[in-house]
Amino acid sequence: MALLFLLGALITMPFGGYWLMREIYAFRQQMGITLLGGILAWQGIILVTVMAILFFSVNYYLWQRIDGAGANVPYGWMSKWVFSVLALCALVYITPHTMVMTPLELKNVGGQQHPVLGNYGVESAKSAAVNLMILVTAWSLLIWRFSHRGISRVDSARHLQTLTVVFLVGAANILWLGIYGYYIPANVRVGLSVPMAATTFTVIVIAAFVGGRAKGDPVLPESQWGCLPTRGYYALLLIAFTATWIMGLGGYRRSSVRLYWHVTEIMKDASPWAFTHTTGFSINVITLNALVFWAGVAAISWLMTTKASQLGAKK
Repeated sequence: MALLFLLGALITMPFGGYWLMREIYAFRQQMGITLLGGILAWQGIILVTVMAILFFSVNYYLWQRIDGAGANVPYGWMSKWVFSVLALCALVYITPHTMVMTPLELKNVGGQQHPVLGNYGVESAKSAAVNLMILVTAWSLLIWRFSHRGISRVDSARHLQTLTVVFLVGAANILWLGIYGYYIPANVRVGLSVPMAATTFTVIVIAAFVGGRAKGDPVLPESQWGCLPTRGYYALLLIAFTATWIMGLGGYRRSSVRLYWHVTEIMKDASPWAFTHTTGFSINVITLNALVFWAGVAAISWLMTTKASQLGAKK
């Protein structure tokens, strides 16, 4: 259930992020440039990289659960295609628009924008990539349900045929919108995030409706908690850690975009420590905070387990 809530929140993040950037650009173009092309740009690249890690972690955990449902589950062949699509989309998602290069490299390339990679660093490509990653994750969740609920092969095959068409049509529409974005002005292109998000949401709603109609037996006992390989639990822990990491990275970017202003362009921060940290320092501090938090959670869990064992021994 917690994973379902996480996925529900994850679905809204790409659309919400792009729409928020539109509002920021409408308020102050300089703030948008600071976030996407200035001092905070590479923190944004690190943030989307962690987002890609989260997608991989969620899908890896789900496919560990699918494999744990039994050797007779006929869905294992899909995993290689799922992770192949995730890998291609992740490469596009984390590609920067401008590269960090030496003066000689700048001269050879002809500018900070790489002639090939620069095409994948724009919003059209990234928005399409992240929406496709959400669709792939929704597909993994759907397959997990079919394998987790003793649904007959005949019943699951009938529903999967319908859902395969729905997912492919949705993915094709998202891909077409991403390509179409290259041929329209930037101020119009940002509006394509609305039909992309609507397509993703529609496909997920249809998948939930059709998947819910597939009736099955009670949950298979061999797919219960405690029967996963150890790497499955590591993936679950990585999901929790990356979610915390993302909140820290995103919160820092939102706070530091004000630069040396208490109130942007109204009240200036004239104190001697009014500066924005370098990318390396800020990322190290945020990562340390996330590690300390989860170390504390682990310590509390260990204390509770130890106390429970002691009480059990006394009884």
